[in-house]
Amino acid sequence: MQQKSEQPSKKLSPPVQLQKPGAGLPFFEALIVKYYFGHYIANKKSAQDNYKTLEIFTHKILSTLEGLSSEQLEQPVLVPKLKGLEDSSRYWSIHMTLEHLLIVGKHMKHILIELSNDRIPPLKVDIAKVKPLGSATSIEVLREFKDFFETVNEDIKKNIGNYDSNSKLYHPWLGETPAKKWHWLLGTHQGIHYNQIKHIKAALI
Repeated sequence: MQQKSEQPSKKLSPPVQLQKPGAGLPFFEALIVKYYFGHYIANKKSAQDNYKTLEIFTHKILSTLEGLSSEQLEQPVLVPKLKGLEDSSRYWSIHMTLEHLLIVGKHMKHILIELSNDRIPPLKVDIAKVKPLGSATSIEVLREFKDFFETVNEDIKKNIGNYDSNSKLYHPWLGETPAKKWHWLLGTHQGIHYNQIKHIKAALI
């Protein structure tokens, strides 16, 4: 992959007015996410299903990035409204999206491992606080993304306790959430932003 820029991703003002970070999803979409996907779908998925989902979407993201330059990775694009994507996240670059996936992925890995071992992390999940910081270069973010997500499944397998533990941590969109649902959310979240990355790339080329 061609890499030229060594500057952190630049934050630019969106061409339209977007909601503030943490505003959440539209009302009816939020209900569907919480009660259909967050309960019915998530409960049907096994650990192997969730490992596979994360692996598939990680591979798809990396394949999508092949051939893109640093300038393309750092170019913000206003994508249309997408299912599961907050309005405030619609004007991101691929660089910013990868950084967000790293921030969230590290948090979710920690949370699901802790809950599976009946330890409730002393933290409050805040959607507004997991937005990209733009403090690293595209080279650094891409390298860290590959390093983390190519090993995260094995790290979880090594440290997971009771997958069906009743210990829970509150998620703003899903409510009180146990380890197995955090695991489902990890792969599902990867898929939401893979869809975003596809839309960004389509506008670049």
